[in-house]
Amino acid sequence: MSITQQKVSAQHVTPAVAEAARGLARAIANSEVFRRFEASQEQFSADKNLQQRLLDYDTRKREAQLSGLWEVGKGNGAEDLEKLWKSLLKNPVLKEYLACEAELRSLLREATTRITNEVGIDYGAACAPAGGCC
Repeated sequence: MSITQQKVSAQHVTPAVAEAARGLARAIANSEVFRRFEASQEQFSADKNLQQRLLDYDTRKREAQLSGLWEVGKGNGAEDLEKLWKSLLKNPVLKEYLACEAELRSLLREATTRITNEVGIDYGAACAPAGGCC
């Protein structure tokens, strides 16, 4: 079994590695990007009307996928879904949340890239058998 296929357990994590991981976590948690994401997530979670609209959209999307409309990509069902999504994106709370989420993902990808470069293995590819990391 190669190193990319082995599951790393907590017993393999040295105190130095654990401390470095905690330091990275603290740095990310203290970053402006993360603070903005948390604030946008709080607003997003508090907007019950938006939550219901997204739930309705997801339900309609799943129904369209199951009925085959999604694969065809044509017809009123798919067009209606596209219009509904565009309408949802006009919501400033959702717009801000998605922007902050994308920025946080970018920060986390950058951290992963730096770890990959320092370690000398493609961390993302090493995680791929388990479904990927990011």
